[in-house]
Amino acid sequence: MKAIHQVHGYEYDATGNFRTTDLNYSVARVGTELTNYLQEKGFNVIHNTTYHDYPAYSGSYARSLNTLEELLKGKTTQLVFDLHRDAVGSSSEYAPTIKINDNYVAQIMFVIGTDGGRIRTS
Repeated sequence: MKAIHQVHGYEYDATGNFRTTDLNYSVARVGTELTNYLQEKGFNVIHNTTYHDYPAYSGSYARSLNTLEELLKGKTTQLVFDLHRDAVGSSSEYAPTIKINDNYVAQIMFVIGTDGGRIRTS
């Protein structure tokens, strides 16, 4: 039997610890919203929703790199966003959400880097 969870009035099927494969309730939804916004501004966007950490987290970064390398083949790409979400559960020392007015929203962090325009695999 699937565990149905409800957060802020939205129900979803949990498919692991603090995870769901429902694209409407995972970090992929953030990518969908970002894609829509950027396309409205005239940007050409490829939004890949491959799960790299399901059914196993082990090896997810290597699978993600493989997907990215395949997506970039033969393309001139100016920017790549690789969206993640933290599965920390509840902790008094780390708060993955913050309250703004009456709403709890996820905190975000941008990690910006460059390696001269190349992806290094080693």
